[in-house]
Amino acid sequence: MGFFVAHGYSHGNISALQQGLLRVAAEGRLVQSASSPHGDKYVIDGELLTPRGTTVTVRTMCIIEADSKPRFVAAYPA
Repeated sequence: MGFFVAHGYSHGNISALQQGLLRVAAEGRLVQSASSPHGDKYVIDGELLTPRGTTVTVRTMCIIEADSKPRFVAAYPA
C-alpha cells in the first residue's frame, strides 16, 4: 500500500483507487493469461492517474472463477 500512499491515495479516497484500478483492468494491456482448475487468471498493465495528477504504470491481476464474476487479486508498480 505504501506505493499508492506515496502517490496520494489514502483511506479517505480509497474509492478513487478502486475506480482507477478497475479502469486499468478494463482498458489496460493484457500481459499474460492462464487457465487453471481455479479459473482464468489475467495480468494487465495500464496507466493509473493519481490524486496528485501524475500517471504511474501499474500491473493488476484478476481471476474469473467458474460461474462467477471477475475478482480482483492484486495491484503493484509495473
